[in-house]
Amino acid sequence: MRPAFILSLFVMFAACSETDAPASGDLPGMPQDCDADRHAAFIGQPADSLELDHAGPVRVLAPGSLMTMDYRTDRLNVRTDDAGIVTDFFCG
Repeated sequence: MRPAFILSLFVMFAACSETDAPASGDLPGMPQDCDADRHAAFIGQPADSLELDHAGPVRVLAPGSLMTMDYRTDRLNVRTDDAGIVTDFFCG
């Protein structure tokens, strides 16, 4: 095989490897404008019954759901479990 082909395969597979992203979803060093900590009292409640007082965008993330990787400091993310119960809040 040609060396260029082998190198391109290596680069392709390296790009598919997992990264060590923060578990909470917050990016270290980024400003947090969504006040995620203020909503901690809602953890353990059903996500479909939440009445959040948040001026910015809110995104509910169920396990395995797709999400964009753009980072918005004003967006409140609500993470749920399989039953739709809130497990976490984070900015992004």
